[in-house]
Amino acid sequence: MSVEISKKNINIIKNSASLVTRNAPKITTKMYEILFSEYPQVKPLFADAPADQHMKLADTLSAYAVNIDRLNIFKPALMVIAKRHIETDIKAGHYPMVKYSLMKAMRDTLKHADDDLFNAWENAYDYLADVLISMEKELRSLKIDNS
Repeated sequence: MSVEISKKNINIIKNSASLVTRNAPKITTKMYEILFSEYPQVKPLFADAPADQHMKLADTLSAYAVNIDRLNIFKPALMVIAKRHIETDIKAGHYPMVKYSLMKAMRDTLKHADDDLFNAWENAYDYLADVLISMEKELRSLKIDNS
């Protein structure tokens, strides 16, 4: 992994967990609206997504906020996400699109939060994206090796 997350940002994320959890469904609903509006080319990647995809992401966002300093307990869930990303052909290049959409949705929803919170969440997103991209790369290489 090349992206690190600072102790300061970990504390900000943990302290914002209840705020984000309360607003997570609104944030993730808005995030998908922004994502599909700004980047219509990714919509087909979600063709088989469940109707409650925004709630799955909301739950993941909340769990991540609470457990950001204990990512190891998240590894099985992250592996499921990484495998699903491979199945649906999500690539590393899609992560910046999701980041833009998520951060815009957070800013629109949590209007009164300060820049420290948004900066911490950007760092947290980059950190988690780096973890997932690494897992996906490893899984893809294993698939190639086993072919």
